[in-house]
Amino acid sequence: MKKGMVVFCVTFLVTTGAYAAGCPVSHEDVDYQEKVTQLIETASSCENASQIAVSCAWGSNIDLIFVQEAQQKCVSRINAHTSVKALVSSSNQLCEKKFSGISGSLANSSRAFCFLDVSRFFDKLLSPAEL
Repeated sequence: MKKGMVVFCVTFLVTTGAYAAGCPVSHEDVDYQEKVTQLIETASSCENASQIAVSCAWGSNIDLIFVQEAQQKCVSRINAHTSVKALVSSSNQLCEKKFSGISGSLANSSRAFCFLDVSRFFDKLLSPAEL
């Protein structure tokens, strides 16, 4: 229990700073969720969609929607390479393990962003080399 609380506190301190900066939609906007979701859906790449999701995160369950939309931009390249699916799966299991025993909306958000980080990593790894 004590270890879980320490992990939760560290996660909270690390993630809340990341969530604070630069969302192109005002947090006070009545249509916040819809506007952020639309920005993510129309993003040009996995990386751009992920950056919007991260910058617009609240550290709550709304982030699950943003992450799910961003991951849609990442999975097409990953799904085209069946050889990495096992690596993606085992990496996602590490996310599950990292946040097991911790509950609540912040933990759910952090777990979702861990999954998104996995997707971003493999999308970037599989992308053509930039010249």
